[in-house]
Amino acid sequence: MWLKVSTYESRFDQLNRGQLPADTLPSAITTRAPWGQYISLTLGVLVLSLWLGLLAWSASSDWQYAPEKTTDTKGTNLFGQFVFAVLLASWPYFSWRSIIRREPNSVPKLLHRHRRISAAAGMMFVVLLSLAVTYGVQNGNDRRMVEKIEAVAKDLTAAGSKIGSIKQRDLKTTEDYIQAYSEIGDLLPDFEAKINEYAAVYQEAREVDEGRGPINTQFFYKSHKADIWKNDLDMLNLLRQVDSLTKQEVLTTRNMASLPPRDQPEFWEKEFRPLLVQQDELREKIQVVAAKIRSSSK
Repeated sequence: MWLKVSTYESRFDQLNRGQLPADTLPSAITTRAPWGQYISLTLGVLVLSLWLGLLAWSASSDWQYAPEKTTDTKGTNLFGQFVFAVLLASWPYFSWRSIIRREPNSVPKLLHRHRRISAAAGMMFVVLLSLAVTYGVQNGNDRRMVEKIEAVAKDLTAAGSKIGSIKQRDLKTTEDYIQAYSEIGDLLPDFEAKINEYAAVYQEAREVDEGRGPINTQFFYKSHKADIWKNDLDMLNLLRQVDSLTKQEVLTTRNMASLPPRDQPEFWEKEFRPLLVQQDELREKIQVVAAKIRSSSK
């Protein structure tokens, strides 16, 4: 028995020095590769990478969205996450240890295989983690941009509602129109400023969206559709037309106010009434575009 073991050890030494081919190893060592353990190792690394990637995605998204809030870890079970990550890491660790036990690195052929597998596992881990961080940063930027757009749109809606409520009054006489559009004239600078602010945010969001490249987190957004930018641009153009038309209405009522009262009805009929027709047409177009925006956001 001692002689047989010594013979095996001698052959291992000769193999390591390159004096014997691998097929001269004893049958106990040259058994086929433990593919079950390799599959287990791959699954373990994949699951661990996905879990850590999910944590990295969430953390990078929150940091990009609101860095001042990420320091507040209240309600976050960091210890539980750490323990779970360690348990997941033990899966590929024990699979790898089982492989090494059956395929020792003292054999050059096996050592080369282990190096390739280690490199592949490391690449998979790094790629998945890098993608998670990249998508997380984009998601944080998108959250901040959506919040900014919603805030600007809310202010614009409020400014437009003030003007709309005045236009919807029961205006019967020329004096009613003169008074109403005098009030609207005071509100127009704020309304125009809100439109310009909305246009600036729209352009910023458009430039960010066009510069994303092949790694684009918007592929995972159900609400993101190709025609969303066209609908927003159409609405912006219509709002600018409303602003221009309202300025014309204000100017027309001022000219009407400079006329004698007996001439004002005829002036209203010839000069102001056609503007109301254009206003109704614009309102219908806005309703159509608004319906498209609502349907694309579902």
